[in-house]
Amino acid sequence: MKVLCLHAYGQNSQTFRQATGSFRKLFKKFNFEFVFADAPHQIDDPKFETGQLAWYFVNKSDRHLDPKGLDESMQCLNRLLTEHEPVGVVGFSQGASIFSLHCAHGDVFPSVKFAMVFGAPLLNCVGEKAELLKKCDLPVLVVSGANDQVIPWAESEQLSSSFGNSQFFKHEGGHYVPSNNSVKTLYLDFISSCLEQT
Repeated sequence: MKVLCLHAYGQNSQTFRQATGSFRKLFKKFNFEFVFADAPHQIDDPKFETGQLAWYFVNKSDRHLDPKGLDESMQCLNRLLTEHEPVGVVGFSQGASIFSLHCAHGDVFPSVKFAMVFGAPLLNCVGEKAELLKKCDLPVLVVSGANDQVIPWAESEQLSSSFGNSQFFKHEGGHYVPSNNSVKTLYLDFISSCLEQT
């Protein structure tokens, strides 16, 4: 069973894989094959190392404008879902929001039985499709940090409430994918419940 993993802004498949080693070990009993994808856009910014990627670009002067690059990323995501037919999706930050947008289009790929999204921003274009997102019955676990300085936890909580079948969990840390023992039972119970329904 494959799980598609979608990285954050300023990461790529390799760096996200390296950052989630402890996280992946929590799911050893499921024998998942974690597939790490690359976003289609290069970041042209000296603050970032060469090869760091983005799913979209936010207008820094007006964060409420629709981000640039979404069409290419949605096409990329659809290709990845078709190619790998994952049973689950893990998205972090931008990776979380691009999958949320996929759900908001009302066309969740049929092989996907669960999603786990971390530090997820709520894009305006997702909010505008709230009615479709509410009809999405895919089980989604939304996780956010109480001390997240990048994406406020309240924004992720708002995204969670927009889904038709979601669970929200707030941990005590910041903008990262938690993997300590305090979340292990939560994760395993969530996934076990999702797979039992298939």
